Amino acid sequence: MERTEELFDRIERYLNNTLSEEERNMLELQMQTDEALAIEVAKHRELHEILGDKQTLDFRNKINKIHQEVVTTRKRTTKTTGKSATSKTRFPYKKLAIAAILVVGLGVLFWDHSTNTNTLDLYTTYYKPYPVDDTKRGEIEEELANIYTSYEQGAYVTVISALEKQLEQVEKPKLRLYLGNSYLRTDQEQKAATQFRKIDRKSVFYEDAQWYLALTYLKLQVQDSTRYFLENVIDYKGIHQKTAKKILDKLQ
Repeated sequence: MERTEELFDRIERYLNNTLSEEERNMLELQMQTDEALAIEVAKHRELHEILGDKQTLDFRNKINKIHQEVVTTRKRTTKTTGKSATSKTRFPYKKLAIAAILVVGLGVLFWDHSTNTNTLDLYTTYYKPYPVDDTKRGEIEEELANIYTSYEQGAYVTVISALEKQLEQVEKPKLRLYLGNSYLRTDQEQKAATQFRKIDRKSVFYEDAQWYLALTYLKLQVQDSTRYFLENVIDYKGIHQKTAKKILDKLQ
């Protein structure tokens, strides 16, 4: 995913419900397969929530003022010269870029200080690797048995390499849980989320996948996505429901 002005405009129109139905459906389909895009949309949504707060309304107005300055300068330059703005007349973009950085910074501060709970502490408290089942080693093929042993021993790099090859040959949602957890344990959160998302609602491992997606975004400190997947887990009414409720309560 390339982070461009056109993409940001598209995301903003999506959040403001000004996209056509076709454009909206197309973007939502893209988010299902493009993890980076899904995270980008979640960040924009969170900033919308932050900038809707009364305490930050003045700050938002200042940013809007800078944006209008950019637009006015571009129109004036184009009208006068018949050409788009040159580098000398693009100085407002620097202001807008600085403002954007400040917005992102404000978002981080809001997430860190609007709750008494540190999200990384929550992640550390509640995260447990997906357990290897009690299947006797003699009842499964040797290669898979070796992968399970490496997983239990915390040799996650070895597990990642082996499971990536396994999943190229056969689709097994359970193995995606092990692969996703191995990515999580090696700080490859986006790859972990991609694996968990590939486990669909019909699978018996769906609840576990949603649970680990919630934990992945908790580790990434992406508030909107964390809550979304926690609510999915709660609605599923399975083994993770009570713990999901506890985390969600702590994030309020």
